Amino acid sequence: MSACGEGMWDVVLVRMAEERLSVHIAELMRTRDALGGLMATNRAHWETLRAA
Repeated sequence: MSACGEGMWDVVLVRMAEERLSVHIAELMRTRDALGGLMATNRAHWETLRAA
């Protein structure tokens, strides 16, 4: 394989890695948001129990 071909392959691999990383980051952000919602629900529940 020529140096140019190898360079193009490196570009393709980097782009694929960046796309996969973006997907994982988006999934982590959704998980963080869902966890934040659960924590808020939990806090509200505890406040309700304390007030009772």
